Formats: sequence, structure tokens, C-alpha cells
Amino acid sequence: MAESAATLLGMPASDIDERLPLRKLGLDSLMAARLRVQLQRTHGIEVTAGRLLGPESIAALERSLARQSTKP
Repeated sequence: MAESAATLLGMPASDIDERLPLRKLGLDSLMAARLRVQLQRTHGIEVTAGRLLGPESIAALERSLARQSTKP
């Protein structure tokens, strides 16, 4: 997810601090909607844009959503 978010945010994945929520990195509602669709298409993960914009860190989101992934 960090790599996908980095692409949407226009920054290198190495600049993503996974301890922060996506909103703190500049993710807005349109980007969150795009990321939601991308995660569903590429990994079979269902997540709301609201959750992506919430207070959870990227690392916490990744751990939680990894259990939902239906694609390798």
C-alpha cells in the first residue's frame, strides 16, 4: 500500500513514513478514492476511502488489510 500511496502522492516510496496516517502525508479524498479502487483491483481488498483518510498509521492499515487480500 505504501508504494501505491507514494505514486498517488508523487513521492518516492522511500519517503513514506509508515508510522504516519496517509492524511498526514497529503492524501486527500480524491486520492483516497483512487487508492481504494487500486487496492481492490490489485489485491482484492475492500477498504473505504474514509478509513484510508483516518487516524490509523500506514503500517497498521497494511497489517489489517493484508488479512483481507485475496490476490498474491
